[in-house]
Amino acid sequence: MRLVALALLLLVPLQTLRAEESAEAGRGGELAKLVAPFVDHQTLAVIHADLASFDAVDTTDVLAEFFHLGDDTRDFLQSEIAPIAVVAQSLPPEARFDIFFVVSFSDLAKVPLFIVMPLAGGAPAAPVALEIRHGLSDRFRTEIISEEVHGALITGTPHTIHRLKKLPPAPRPEIAAAFEAVSDSELQVLMVPSANARKALELVYPKLPASLGGGPTRDLMQKFEWLAVGLTLPPNDSGLRAVMQSTSEDAAQQLAESVTTLVAALNKDTALEASHASKLTERIVPEIEGTRITIEVTAAVDEVADYGTLLAPLFTMAGPAATPAAE
Repeated sequence: MRLVALALLLLVPLQTLRAEESAEAGRGGELAKLVAPFVDHQTLAVIHADLASFDAVDTTDVLAEFFHLGDDTRDFLQSEIAPIAVVAQSLPPEARFDIFFVVSFSDLAKVPLFIVMPLAGGAPAAPVALEIRHGLSDRFRTEIISEEVHGALITGTPHTIHRLKKLPPAPRPEIAAAFEAVSDSELQVLMVPSANARKALELVYPKLPASLGGGPTRDLMQKFEWLAVGLTLPPNDSGLRAVMQSTSEDAAQQLAESVTTLVAALNKDTALEASHASKLTERIVPEIEGTRITIEVTAAVDEVADYGTLLAPLFTMAGPAATPAAE
């Protein structure tokens, strides 16, 4: 459960940055530059959060509502992140505290991610890395270590860290573009498979999950270049902005049609009352601009749990434990 708290809240404060410096460089480009030494052609996804930009305690409540977690689980998560909330409240207004979770095809067989903590501004990376090591070790039953690599504290398996020390970084301009598309959110999740990674994924997962319509994975992989999801967290209203970069305008039209079909299926296969489900799904509308597709949804406090129920079928691909319970 410790890892669940860490992963859900991305609660590691990593680097203090001045807001005016970020504005000059462009936040998306800045984030891409921070993680650039640790990405290559095997990189599948990058997750980033700025701890100082959202309320960790209130975010736990929102997650508990969305995933229909019990009171005991919610209280446990609250106790896990309480020390982090205290740290955040003590920070200067201009501070930023960044954490990156990097998922690489090279690591999928064991621990599928490693954590990047840039060492700048005197951030307390070492004690936080210790907490992460405990969580990952408990979850994956394997050795997890932390070492400084290229000016950052990296936490992962010895094999991963050894690989990163010798890693020749590969130019991945799409990561900067994806970050920029959702850079105004508090938490960003990027899916950025390279051409090599796409081919490998097509071999390992030849068929899409039923919740994504089934069919050959190759059909999807050939239509999009990257997907960026930005989450807006408390104290702001909870919201989501998803941007997909397609390979062509025709591909964008086809992907938008697939999204519309998926939303219609969610509207039918739900425990919610039909009219209420329709009220929620009518906000999930893909907007096409050239080769990009954008979806933006904002949920009021009393709608978070219902959106969790509505989207429950999408979580079946992650296993029963990740599926919000229907009410």
